[in-house]
Amino acid sequence: MTSELLDNVDASRAARANVPPYRGGRAAAVASDPPLTSDARRRAISFRSIAVGTIGAAMIAGLTPYNDLIVGNTPLTGSFFPPAITITVLVLVALNTLLRRFAPSRAFSGGESAVVMAMLLVACAVPGNGLMRYLVPLPVTFTYIGQNDEGFKTLFDHLGLPQWLFAGSGRAVSEFYGRTPEGGTIPWSAWPLPLLGWGSFVACMYAALLSLAPILREQWAVRERLAFPLAEVGTMLVEAPSPGRIVNKLLGNRAFWITAGIVFVIHSLTALHAYEPTIFPDPPLQFDLSHILTEPPWSELSAFVKKSTIYFTFVGIAYFVPSRVGFSLWAAFLIEQFAAMGVRSAGGDVPNGIWNDQHLGACVAMLVSILWVGRHVWLSTLKQAFGAKPQNGDSALGGWARTFLIAVVGMFVWLFVVGVGPLAATVIVATVLAVHVIVARVVTETGLPFVRIMPTVPQIASNFPPSLVSGRDIFFGGTSTLFGAMSTRESLLPHTLHGLQIARADEEGSPSSRGLIGVLVWALAVAICVAAVSTLWCQYRYAFPLNNPTAVMENQNGAIDVPTNYVAANVVEHAAGKYTAKTYNSGVQIGIGAGVTFVLQACVLRFAGWPLMPVGYLISHTWYAQMAWWSICLGWLAKVIILRFGGAKAYANLKPIFVGLVVGEAISAGVWLIVAVVLVWLGHPYQVVNFLPS
Repeated sequence: MTSELLDNVDASRAARANVPPYRGGRAAAVASDPPLTSDARRRAISFRSIAVGTIGAAMIAGLTPYNDLIVGNTPLTGSFFPPAITITVLVLVALNTLLRRFAPSRAFSGGESAVVMAMLLVACAVPGNGLMRYLVPLPVTFTYIGQNDEGFKTLFDHLGLPQWLFAGSGRAVSEFYGRTPEGGTIPWSAWPLPLLGWGSFVACMYAALLSLAPILREQWAVRERLAFPLAEVGTMLVEAPSPGRIVNKLLGNRAFWITAGIVFVIHSLTALHAYEPTIFPDPPLQFDLSHILTEPPWSELSAFVKKSTIYFTFVGIAYFVPSRVGFSLWAAFLIEQFAAMGVRSAGGDVPNGIWNDQHLGACVAMLVSILWVGRHVWLSTLKQAFGAKPQNGDSALGGWARTFLIAVVGMFVWLFVVGVGPLAATVIVATVLAVHVIVARVVTETGLPFVRIMPTVPQIASNFPPSLVSGRDIFFGGTSTLFGAMSTRESLLPHTLHGLQIARADEEGSPSSRGLIGVLVWALAVAICVAAVSTLWCQYRYAFPLNNPTAVMENQNGAIDVPTNYVAANVVEHAAGKYTAKTYNSGVQIGIGAGVTFVLQACVLRFAGWPLMPVGYLISHTWYAQMAWWSICLGWLAKVIILRFGGAKAYANLKPIFVGLVVGEAISAGVWLIVAVVLVWLGHPYQVVNFLPS
C-alpha cells in the first residue's frame, strides 16, 4: 500500500491547520530537533546503553516465565507494547532524570534511551508466546503424549526422528510434567543437545527475520510511510528533554500523569475488590447486554458483541491509529458478526473452520499485496544482493538481502537433515516467514498490540491428499506452527521493526541499522539463554500455577494442548489416510477470504473516501479482534470527535492523555505483580488480577 492509502481525515485536518500529519516513528521530531553530531551518533550505541539494555533484557527474560506460568498475572510480554517495556523504560527515565538533575554530563541521550528500548523490545519476543512457551517443551512433549496415547506412540516411533531432538524418556519427561522432588536436582544435562537441535532452526529463522527488518522498514516507513503508532508512543517516552529541562515533553505533562494515576486507581480498586470484595467496589469496565438481547435475531449474536471489557491500552493506542484503519478494525468485526447472526437466524450454521479458511485466504491476498506494492524495493534489494549497485535513490540493502537468503537456505538445510521432503520444506519455510511478515504489516499499519496470524501448515495440508507428503513432513509441518503462527502473538519481526523506527536507524544522527541490529542480536542471545533456564526452572520446580492447584500443569497450552492439536492429531490422521471431514468447501472459503481482501484493496485504491481497509477484514475473524473491538472503537471515536471539534492542534495536545492510559495500565500490572510475588514469598494466598487479555 502506498502513502496515499493512509491519507484520511487525520491528514486533511492537519493540512488545513498547516500541521504535518504524523508519519511514524520519530519522524515528527526530526523537523524540530537539530541534527545530531557524529559524536552524538556514536554515543547512541555506547557501552552503558548496551549494558543497561542487557540487564533489562535479562530481567524481562528471567521474570516473564515465573509471572506468566506460575503467578498467572497480566502477561509481562504478551503484546507488541508489553507492560515489561513501559515499566522498564519508566525506571530508566526516572534514573536518567536524577542524572540530569545532579550530573547532567552523565545523563543518557535520547539516542541511548532509544537503543535500550530497542534491545528490550527484541527481548520481549523470547520468554513467552514468542518462543519459550512452545520451544522448551518440544524435546519431551511427544514422549509424554505417547505415554498416554499408545496409537500415537507407535506412529511416533516409526517416524525414526533424529534422537538429538529429544530429551529421552526418564526424569527429564516425568518431572517436567510433574515436578522435581523437594531437594532433588533438575536434570539439566538432558537439555542442551535437544534445545540446540531445535534452536538451530530457530536461529536461522531469527536471522531471516532480523535481516528482513531493515528491508521492510525501507518500504513501509520510508516509502509507504505507514503510521507505526506503537513507535510513536515509544518515542514519546524516550525522547530527550528540551534544553534546560530534566524531563521530556511527555513526562513533564500534568495531564499524562493524572491520566496514568486515574487508570492505576481504577485497576487498584479492581485488584482490591478481588482480595476484599465486601470492602472495595469493582469499577464497571464492562458492558453486558446478554440479558437484554435474548430474542431472535439478537440472541444469535456472538457473546463478544453482547459483552465486552474496556482495556485502556487499546483505547490509548487506537488514538494514534489513522482514522480509516481504526474504523476498519472494529467495524469489520461487527459487520462479520451481524452477517453470521443473519445466517444463524435463517437456520444456517457458521462453523469456526469457515472463518479460519477465510483468514487463510485473506492472508494470502495480503501477502500478494505486500509483494506487489513493494516490488521495486524487493527487486532492487535482490539485485544488490548479487552485486548490483543501488540506483535512483535506492537504499543500500544488498547485505541484508544476502543474509536473508543465507538464513533461508539454513532453514531448508535443517529441514532436509531431519528428513523433510522438498515440497513440504518449501511450504514450511514459506508459511513460517509469511505469517511473521503479515503480523508485522498488521502491527505497523494498525498499532494493534494484541494480535496473532494463524495460517498453519496442517491447515494447508488438509486441503491435499495425505499421500502427497510423508509422516515426517506432517510431523515437522505441525511443529513449524509453534515457530510460525503460534509465536506471531509476540513475533520478533514487529519488535525489531519498531526498535529500528524508534532509534531511526540509518537516518541522520542515528545509529546505523547494521550497528543497531548487531546490538539487538546480542540482546536476543542474552534473552534466549536466560529465558530457557528460567522456563525450565519453572517447569521442574512447580507442578501447577500457584493460583490453580487443580490444573494439569503450569504450561498446559504450550506443553500439551498445542503439540497435541497441531502435531500429534495430524500425524494420526495422516497415518489413517484421511483428514477430518469438513461440512463446507474449504477451497471456496479460502477463495472468499482472498476475494474480499482483494476487493477491499481495489476499493481503497479506487475511491479516496473508502472507509474499510483490508487489514480490518484480515483480523476480524480472530479472538484478538473479539476481545479488543470495543476498546478500539472508543479510542477511534475519541480521536474523531477531537479532530472534528478541536482540529489538529487539539489532537496533538491531547496525545499525552492517551499515552497515559497505556502507561497507567502497565504500572498497574507491575505493581500488582509485585504484590502477588511478595504474598507468595510470605506464604500468603494471593489473587490473580489481569488487566489485559492473557
